[in-house]
Amino acid sequence: MSVKIILTNQEVDQARAYEKAVMSTPTMRLKNYTGLSTQGRYFVGELGEIAFEKLLQGRGTEYQRSYNDQGGPDDGDFIVNGIVIDVKNSINPAAKRLLVSDAQYKKHPSAMYVGASTILSDKGAVVEIHGWVLAEDFIRRGKPFTLRIPSTAMLYNELNPIKPKIAIAQ
Repeated sequence: MSVKIILTNQEVDQARAYEKAVMSTPTMRLKNYTGLSTQGRYFVGELGEIAFEKLLQGRGTEYQRSYNDQGGPDDGDFIVNGIVIDVKNSINPAAKRLLVSDAQYKKHPSAMYVGASTILSDKGAVVEIHGWVLAEDFIRRGKPFTLRIPSTAMLYNELNPIKPKIAIAQ
């Protein structure tokens, strides 16, 4: 079961400002270790993180947000009850899977991944949070997937439903 979160134009602008801040850092001149440093990557990621944060806030879940606008690796996006969570978002309408590059997983594996996808509109955005998977299950059950670089993927419909996990994490 997925959850849809509506983002306002102000929240979309917040994500654009985040990407602008990251893109202006000296780190961006270095080769990205994940091989995924494409235009819009930080904007899309931030949209997913804003939506997940709204979900946590709406449920009264205590959390810590890891906010890194320096362009380097972070330690995950959120910490809930000691669980490091990394939100993976896509803006590609054809996206059907949670995708993590092998290099990113090896550099800083999170304890849990959350898969999301976003549709933008002139009124803001709708982020669909498809589900979650523990990192060890993702690596064990995920399938090799290469778009531009070696990665691991799981279809969104193979993820655990998001609603029960958030209740457990409280």
